[in-house]
Amino acid sequence: MHPLHPRLTPFELRRGVLFLGNFQHAPNVDSARYLVREVMPTVWAQLPGLPVWLVGGFPPASIKALANANVFVTGHMADLTPIMAQVRVAPAPLRYGAGIKNKVIDSMAYGVPVVTTRLGAEGLPVAQGFNILVADTAAELGSAIVALHEDPFLWERISRAGRDTVATFYSADVLRAQLATTLQRYLVGQ
Repeated sequence: MHPLHPRLTPFELRRGVLFLGNFQHAPNVDSARYLVREVMPTVWAQLPGLPVWLVGGFPPASIKALANANVFVTGHMADLTPIMAQVRVAPAPLRYGAGIKNKVIDSMAYGVPVVTTRLGAEGLPVAQGFNILVADTAAELGSAIVALHEDPFLWERISRAGRDTVATFYSADVLRAQLATTLQRYLVGQ
């Protein structure tokens, strides 16, 4: 279940990118390192100094070592609202792992457009160019981040579609109805 959060800040007052993930999960460590070391240099070539926030609990030394004038390692944040209201793009360049990508759904619930890999989109009700941007190489991921960061019309379209996706598939009301249907089928079958 993922509640929708109000979009508090318009496009023009936002700047930067946010990676969200618990760093006790090895795919998140790999993804954050890949983002900073390989993807962001392609972004910084076009948008010098663009800030990157790495947000998540238990950042290991390899993640803390990424911090510099443009990269901020915050650790766990109990309330994501302030950072989600500040950034324009939430990249999730996952290269391995499985399961529900809560970082993707959470970002969409805040109205922050997501750029991810095919693996990061796997199992989610998303479509390339509709409610998410999907790319697999560092250069493609960088281009997608720049496009979302710089194009207010693209940003708005992906932001709205992402929030609509969360409302349609992950809201409390939708999940309650699905649970009630499942329980009803189970009880009738007994």
